[in-house]
Amino acid sequence: MSVTFTHLNTIHKFHMKTIYKRYPICNTLISLLIIYLPFNGYGITVGPNNGTIFTNTGAGVPWTSPANAATSNDVRSTVSLALQTSQYLVATGFGFSIPAGAVIDGIVVEFERHKAFLMNTTIVDYSVRIVKGGVIAGTDKANCCTGWSPFTDTYDTYGSCTDLWGTTWTPADINSSNFGVAIAAEEFGTFPGNDARIDHIRISVCYSVILPVSLLKFTALQFD
Repeated sequence: MSVTFTHLNTIHKFHMKTIYKRYPICNTLISLLIIYLPFNGYGITVGPNNGTIFTNTGAGVPWTSPANAATSNDVRSTVSLALQTSQYLVATGFGFSIPAGAVIDGIVVEFERHKAFLMNTTIVDYSVRIVKGGVIAGTDKANCCTGWSPFTDTYDTYGSCTDLWGTTWTPADINSSNFGVAIAAEEFGTFPGNDARIDHIRISVCYSVILPVSLLKFTALQFD
């Protein structure tokens, strides 16, 4: 048996089971309705949002003009590497407003970027990690084996709607101004001297809202 439940213009089907039991004292047949929810609730994706706070941190070569990664406008944050590793470019302040009680399902990070020159050197990720409470944390998502595209900006995606980056999350963690992402680049090859350029950093967050269930009707039948 199934029933269709409509909420916020979205239709969901719930499995229902009815149990009948006779109570000998009052000789009453009571119908109990049990609703089985096949999922937690609505899968919602918010974003992508832009960061508003950009800094350098850690060892390595610093990025110039880190705040240039705030929007996609061909004005870039750049680091010049000579077989070196960059500092972390840290982006936070993404301005999310996830409702209290929501379950965080996953985080998607996108970098719009390229390397400056097509030569016998390669720019790759050195480290790509999430920032939680202002601390660089979680699983390192660096793709150490694929070089950044030359000349032309492309968006590269990390994480997914089912990827929590190796840590746990509350809505307050995501909504904090200290939530974000950190990326460091590395150059290797024959001839040193290439630029890593990032034009834009954006984040989307996927979450679920638990659906409420209300008792609409209760029926008891009296027998002689």
